[in-house]
Amino acid sequence: QGQWEAYAIIDNAAGAGTIWVFRAAEGAPEQRLHLRGLEADQRYALTDIDTAQVMQATGAQLMQEGFIADLSARTSALLTLHVV
Repeated sequence: QGQWEAYAIIDNAAGAGTIWVFRAAEGAPEQRLHLRGLEADQRYALTDIDTAQVMQATGAQLMQEGFIADLSARTSALLTLHVV
């Protein structure tokens, strides 16, 4: 109950990836997620396909600190990731 799931496919050679995020309908509306396998010194943009909201962070930040996924108005999201 209240669980979140996330799946990421990241191609470091292309500097891009896709992240699918899901939460149970009764789950918390926000969750901090940490990515793995990024280039620590690269700067990335994460774009939410539904809201067009963009955030930028280094690979090190996304792996160590993570990012907040806000699904308060929905139960799933598709994010794209690319090097900027």
